Amino acid sequence: MQQVLVRRRVPAPAVAVATLLLLLVTLLAPVTAQAAPAVPATPDLPEQIEAYSSYQGGTVCDPVDRPGARQLAALIRRTYGADEVIGIARNACYTTSEHNDGRALDWMNDASSKADRAKVSAFLDWLLAPDQYGNTHAMARRLGVMYVIWNRRIWKSYTQGWSDYTGSVPHTDHVHISLSVDGASGRTSYWTGRPLAGPCTPSFVADPAPAVV
Repeated sequence: MQQVLVRRRVPAPAVAVATLLLLLVTLLAPVTAQAAPAVPATPDLPEQIEAYSSYQGGTVCDPVDRPGARQLAALIRRTYGADEVIGIARNACYTTSEHNDGRALDWMNDASSKADRAKVSAFLDWLLAPDQYGNTHAMARRLGVMYVIWNRRIWKSYTQGWSDYTGSVPHTDHVHISLSVDGASGRTSYWTGRPLAGPCTPSFVADPAPAVV
């Protein structure tokens, strides 16, 4: 008796589902493999570290980009790209702001952008992490960061923690970083390798030449 082979046809809907699943896997693979945002370089530094910066509000009208602020902007651009938009000094001396004496940075980022949020989170995690010696908020102290505002939150060195920010500008389109006078002058250990002893300098002295980094 001759056997008759019957070929079963795969229903069209099943083929369509399989094709769709294959397409989704292909599209999602690059996303899952995407690398985490970079973090700035960490120099080889001694265990000694600066004290937390006290609050030094902007009282001087001298809108010149200070060397430590310029160096921090350059560090961000080396880490995240030369096209990062960062503003420092501005001539708005009718306001109280560290921009008016060149020691505050506005790093433009969009809090509604997943990529920007990830980038800023990576930077802030690096900035506020303990170092290998257990020094808390190590890079913020070594850079002379006084406070950071981002997406309705503020981190203050003089209270050593985050809190809600209720100012009129919510900072959802940029990260604001204010530096102490020492940080803005480029005298802190991130740049020099030599931690400053004692309290922060309350006013500007002659600016040193920018560190080569």
